[in-house]
Amino acid sequence: MAVLEKEAFKKDLLQKVAGIIAQRKGIDAATITGDENLADLGINSIDFVQIVVELEDMLDCEFDDDMLSPAFFKTINDFINAFGDLQQ
Repeated sequence: MAVLEKEAFKKDLLQKVAGIIAQRKGIDAATITGDENLADLGINSIDFVQIVVELEDMLDCEFDDDMLSPAFFKTINDFINAFGDLQQ
């Protein structure tokens, strides 16, 4: 994936992740930058699993089970980088 395509993909993915989190947590998606800690946004373990499943379905990909831990994904950018790696 070319650098510009990768950046566009990450920007699009940030919007998708922000939209999912905003819907679940009742916050404004436009305020989400990617640097936020998931715990600070009120994402608990159930939210985490639901977000991962929704993103996997949306992007037609699947994480390895050992990656499915809130400890592995601490920020929204962690999600974005991991999904970007899966798409390569």
